[in-house]
Amino acid sequence: MRMLVCLITVAALVCACSGDSLVLDETSNGDRVSMAVGDDLVIELPGNPSTGYDWYVDTLDQTVLELSDQSFDTESTLIGAGGTTTLRLSAVGTGETDLRIVYERSFETADPIDEFAVTVVVN
Repeated sequence: MRMLVCLITVAALVCACSGDSLVLDETSNGDRVSMAVGDDLVIELPGNPSTGYDWYVDTLDQTVLELSDQSFDTESTLIGAGGTTTLRLSAVGTGETDLRIVYERSFETADPIDEFAVTVVVN
């Protein structure tokens, strides 16, 4: 029992020490946002990788922000259905960076069909 209490306490401390998450979606396109070192920036954008299109980080200062994870989720059971692409970035240093994410096919040289851009200030 004492071991269980100890494990729960350690888990709570780990959660308490982690940074905050700032969640943005397509309505935040063009915004300027502020966060602290250790915080996560979560960006949720509509997408459909089954079409060959996906979201890619195009512009980013990696001394300020680092892409730590990217995933796709859909609530549909239909094959080829669209859903939400989630990009998680970690604030790793102080500074300011323009973050540009493009929606394109990696195997084509055409211009992206959509983009998402924000200016991120990390204190």
